[in-house]
Amino acid sequence: MRVRTWAPRTWIALGPRHQVALDVYMLFFLSVSKGPRPKPAADPEPRTPNPTTTKVLHPRISHHAKIYGHEKPKGDSMLSKTSKMPCKSISRSAWLCITGSKLAEKEGSVCWDCYARKGFYHMPSVKAAMEKREVFFHSDGFVNTMIELIGNDQYFRWFDSGDVENETMANNILDVCAGTPNTQHWIPTKEYGIWRKVLKNRALPNNVVLRASSPMIDEAPLIGWSNTSTVHTKKPFGHECQAYNNGGKCGDCRACWDKSIENVSYKEH
Repeated sequence: MRVRTWAPRTWIALGPRHQVALDVYMLFFLSVSKGPRPKPAADPEPRTPNPTTTKVLHPRISHHAKIYGHEKPKGDSMLSKTSKMPCKSISRSAWLCITGSKLAEKEGSVCWDCYARKGFYHMPSVKAAMEKREVFFHSDGFVNTMIELIGNDQYFRWFDSGDVENETMANNILDVCAGTPNTQHWIPTKEYGIWRKVLKNRALPNNVVLRASSPMIDEAPLIGWSNTSTVHTKKPFGHECQAYNNGGKCGDCRACWDKSIENVSYKEH
């Protein structure tokens, strides 16, 4: 009878004692010839990021930085031109909103059934544009490039979707506004804590209207802010936006950019 041993392609005929002895010898020889298993190499020491050279990006977009880099965008590729607005704007993904993401889960809030979380915002091309724009928001050249892109435009809107992420982003935005003094800037926000911290250390440029938006539908304007905005179902608070009577467009109205109008109230749609 022939039996195959554990050694690959090694066949031993069992029978006489010397054949059995030879089998044992071969097994012993093969095991010794392999030698002791080497110890696994120790893991290399983890690299500590250099804070002076390492840029920390939002975890959702760090992998896109490898694709797009921090290059200066070509033309107006980073800006939007929505049908309603009389000017250019810039947006972030509504899925990255800090406060807005919580409000989107709360029925009766202004972010419930958010327009920027449905429809064409799910299209791959729109998602790709948002991801590229997010990298741009965190790039070293953001301020200078935005100043160049806005130029001497009369009006500009920040965040036709999305909101500010942190104090660094808020300060960068104000630097852009200060660098474009001939442009009137409108910044809507629900990130009240971020802006309060920033405004403790600097004043808003004269060409900026920062509107703190009330989080719930039919909620009165927030106290402690020079300019605010609300959403109503029946009775507006203060100035009522007439876009719903104008095909969803601003037309000649520029109330949102006007500091003298304390609150702009938008009809729920």
